[in-house]
Amino acid sequence: MSKYISQKYHINTVIENGKYGSMSLLIKYTYPYSNFCIFFISECSVLIGYFMELFIGFYVYWQTITLIYPHA
Repeated sequence: MSKYISQKYHINTVIENGKYGSMSLLIKYTYPYSNFCIFFISECSVLIGYFMELFIGFYVYWQTITLIYPHA
């Protein structure tokens, strides 16, 4: 696993030499969850963007309708 992390993030000195012990431990223990967290955050931002787009679309649609038919 440390080899995979070092390949991915180029921090092989941190893990192999153990210069920053706490940092390497932190990376080792949080790594399995970090991918999920990043995925979750990106998915949430996509969903938020989608809902914002829907909201803006409906708002513009409503404004257009009230502009064309002010009595409705």
